[in-house]
Amino acid sequence: MGDWHVKYDGVCSRCGIMLHAGDVAVYDRATRTIHCVSCPFARAPEPPEMGAGVAGRSARQEHERRAAKREAAVKERWGDRIGGVVLALTDEPQSTRAWAVGARGEEKLAEALDGFSVLHDRRVPGTKGNIDHIVIAPAGVFVVDAKNYEGRIEIRNHGWFLRPDERLHVGRRYPRCFPWDRSTSWYARTAGPRTKLAASSARNARLD
Repeated sequence: MGDWHVKYDGVCSRCGIMLHAGDVAVYDRATRTIHCVSCPFARAPEPPEMGAGVAGRSARQEHERRAAKREAAVKERWGDRIGGVVLALTDEPQSTRAWAVGARGEEKLAEALDGFSVLHDRRVPGTKGNIDHIVIAPAGVFVVDAKNYEGRIEIRNHGWFLRPDERLHVGRRYPRCFPWDRSTSWYARTAGPRTKLAASSARNARLD
């Protein structure tokens, strides 16, 4: 089979070099593109752009959704005028307020992480969950779960001296799902003894 020659001037789809009419090249019928027989240099593909995301966005949207649903239900029952009064004189359910509180916690933690390379509010494929923050630092990649707690930050041992089980506490609360990890000690130092930003649990994570 003889060589294929370029009929019209064009650009190699692989390396971007200019191919002129008459040059020997390869024509890909499936994509209707041409490329060099042997590219003089390879052009690395452009990495996809990835935004940093908005801290607390998912929690804020969930709060707004629940608040709008409650408002619609109250006004449907009592009408717009009386329903508006009912809404003004009553508090949101704790289950709704918790989403707004969580969103504020994520926003404050994002401010504390300023200076690091951070991705905020990343969805977990195949689930309804999300990751609050992913921090890319020289020591590794860390998944950070934000909690908007208030109280003294301290480490308490839930085990005993032969088998310690250290937990990060904020006031009377602690993230039960994560044992204390020494890699998070930087946060306890920078947050101070009392804070409304509260605790975040971080672990090395593998991102596929």
